[in-house]
Amino acid sequence: MLQKLIAQKQNFKFEFIGPIPDSMKIHHDSIIYHGEIRDPQKIKSLLSQNDVLVCPSWSEGFPNVILEAMASGLAIIATNVGAIAAMVSYKNGWLIEPANKEQLQTVLLEAINSKDLISKKEQSLKLVQTTFNWDIIAQKTIEAIKS
Repeated sequence: MLQKLIAQKQNFKFEFIGPIPDSMKIHHDSIIYHGEIRDPQKIKSLLSQNDVLVCPSWSEGFPNVILEAMASGLAIIATNVGAIAAMVSYKNGWLIEPANKEQLQTVLLEAINSKDLISKKEQSLKLVQTTFNWDIIAQKTIEAIKS
């Protein structure tokens, strides 16, 4: 799939975090592999240098990586599994079906060429500040316990 984007000469850069076997890596100037990173400051720095987080999971609950990316002001591309739809919508990103490579490629191209990317990034930050903030979650939990 990335080969198709490269072949189309799209202007993009992909940065992968996590252990990816050498046999799965695509060697191209637009693709950077960081490997596994455990330092929160390094992850925060990488997130702040990008525009979109891509999380094409087959299975998830409520992934922190998406909240971290939203708090860094990134638009989100993620699969519609687990509770991801509670965090991602057309306002701040794109939801795709699991294991749908064609849909992922289409959405990646849409994100690369998006005229609404700044708005989606702003909406991610706003959503995390107004909905997924610890003070708000604590208050909602207290109210639920009281009721």
